[in-house]
Amino acid sequence: MDKHGKLFNKIAPYYQLFFKYQVYSYGKTVDNNSHLLKDNNIKTVLDIGCGTGAFGYVFQTRGYSVKGIDVAPEMVKRGMQNNLECETGDIKKGLNCDDNSYDMVISSMVAHGIDQELRLKFFKETKRIAKKIVLIQDYKFERNLLVDIVEKLEAGGYFNYIKTGQEQLQSVFGDMIIKEVSRNTNWYIYKKN
Repeated sequence: MDKHGKLFNKIAPYYQLFFKYQVYSYGKTVDNNSHLLKDNNIKTVLDIGCGTGAFGYVFQTRGYSVKGIDVAPEMVKRGMQNNLECETGDIKKGLNCDDNSYDMVISSMVAHGIDQELRLKFFKETKRIAKKIVLIQDYKFERNLLVDIVEKLEAGGYFNYIKTGQEQLQSVFGDMIIKEVSRNTNWYIYKKN
C-alpha cells in the first residue's frame, strides 16, 4: 500500500464519525441529480474508493446492488460495518473486475487525491469496468482557499488535479455531462453508447 493508502488506513476511524452526515449530504445530491442517471436497466454499481461506504450506501438504499472497493483495509472494514459489501483493491495493480462488469461505476472524492499517473489509470479502470455509466464526484477545476488548506494537509494530488485533471478526464472519456452539485464539487458523468 502506498503512502496515500496508509494515510487513509490511519484516518478511517475519524471518517467513520462523519458517515451519517455523508449519507445525508450524498443523499440530497443523488436525489437532486438522479435524473442525470436515468436508465431503467441500471442494477449493479461499483463504488471505487468507497472509504467507509457512504456514497455507495446511498445508492444501495435507492435500490441498486452496490459493491465497494478501497485500497485501505480499515476503510473496507468500516464499509462492511455500514452494511455495504466491500473488498480491498488497488488501482495501481488493476482491479479484479471484468470489462463491462457493472452497469455503473461511481467514485466520490478520489481523483483529486491521487497522483497524475495513477489518476489516469483510475479513469481508464472506471471506463473499462462500467457497462453503461461512469459517475465521478470530485472537486471543480478551480482553486478555493479552504480546500487548498485542507488538501495541503492531506498531501495528496489535489494541486496537480486542478492543473491536469480536466484534460485527463477529456482524454479518457471525451464528452461528459458536467453538473455542479455543490459550491466546490461537480458530477462528471460519462455514458457509454
